[in-house]
Amino acid sequence: MNHFHGPLTLLHFSPTPASIWIGIATLILAASLSLLAIKRSPRRKRTIALECLRMIVITTVVMMLWQPEWQKTLHPNTKPQIVILHDASKSMETIDASMPATPNSEAKVVSRAVLSSTMLSSELWNPLAAGGKNDVLRIPFAKAAPDTIAGPDSDA
Repeated sequence: MNHFHGPLTLLHFSPTPASIWIGIATLILAASLSLLAIKRSPRRKRTIALECLRMIVITTVVMMLWQPEWQKTLHPNTKPQIVILHDASKSMETIDASMPATPNSEAKVVSRAVLSSTMLSSELWNPLAAGGKNDVLRIPFAKAAPDTIAGPDSDA
């Protein structure tokens, strides 16, 4: 399933002011020396080819000093997903969790599963949905398969 559309790819440079000026000065100096070499050479065609190659190499080096990087901007097709994982293993049946006191009830000791389900059904998770902008998923982990009788630690 493709969650993105229309990637926008751009070549972006991140030069420092010093590297810009050094690069420009280097290119001007190299171009001047190339023109001077071409004017003085008895074999102009060969010298022009070599000086063009030299300018290509120098230009490439200067561009590398300007820190080029490809930037790809992706625009997702789907809403962001926030996943809340909760334990659904057999150990959650242990009665050792303290349920905090509320205005309607007093503090008590309950099973971890009861505390977990109370917290999952709480209104505290609603701001994560951001008014429908995000998908909030509650997914259990370590849930025993329906046909499992004993866990791996049992002597069965």
